[in-house]
Amino acid sequence: MTTGIKNGENRDMRKIFIISATIISLLTTGVVFAQNTASPSPTPNAGQIMRERNQAKNEIKREIRAQAQEEHKEQIQAKLTERRQNRIRNFYGRLSTRIAAAIARLNTLSERILARLEVIEGEGQNVALLEADVANAQTIIAGAEDLLADLEGMMEDMIESDDPKSFMPTLKDSVVEIKDALKDAHAILVKVITQIKGLRVSNTTE
Repeated sequence: MTTGIKNGENRDMRKIFIISATIISLLTTGVVFAQNTASPSPTPNAGQIMRERNQAKNEIKREIRAQAQEEHKEQIQAKLTERRQNRIRNFYGRLSTRIAAAIARLNTLSERILARLEVIEGEGQNVALLEADVANAQTIIAGAEDLLADLEGMMEDMIESDDPKSFMPTLKDSVVEIKDALKDAHAILVKVITQIKGLRVSNTTE
């Protein structure tokens, strides 16, 4: 009886052992299979490494080339800006010089006329109206000088500006105003000179 019980227990133990061994075998086989079928980590070869290096070099070259082109563009723009500034400065510089010379000539002419009127007045002629005309002409000339100073200031602002065209209408109006003023002053002085000649002729006749 006891021997039968022991034999039964031994059979059960063998069954458990066999089942456990089978499970362990299956699990081990699954792990090995999974390891064998898993995708291996790619190992870069020499060709791939070289391609990646060349790609990096090309990207660096492109970046350097783009930067050089941008700097070249900025240099060209700076030269164009400098040329434009010099062209504007030269043009309005010559214009300012001509206007200043015209103003100087009219001032000289008015002073000579006043000197002649003083002589005529010393001869007993009434020259008050003519002197008033000359004074009027001198006032106009002085106004033109002020306008010229303003014009020169605007020219400098225009040269330094990023939008010089915006100054053009005001500059043109100022130039026209100065020229008109000088024409008016010149016409007045010419009229006075003509009247002086008439006075001298009358005085000689008398």
